[in-house]
Amino acid sequence: MDDTADDEGYRYLQRTDGSWSLVGEDGWEIEFADLDADVMATIVGALALMSIDVDPISFVDNEIG
Repeated sequence: MDDTADDEGYRYLQRTDGSWSLVGEDGWEIEFADLDADVMATIVGALALMSIDVDPISFVDNEIG
């Protein structure tokens, strides 16, 4: 799992299945219903972005046996 923090103090947790959740400073998940209007507007705006479909790539690391 990976987490990163933004300027508001929210942390975003990505689970191994690819899903995301918001985590507060106390380490507990935050329900979307508890977010203020500005944060919800930012999330909705980010979700409105179009996705880009690309072909998967692969590589071979020759340094590792």
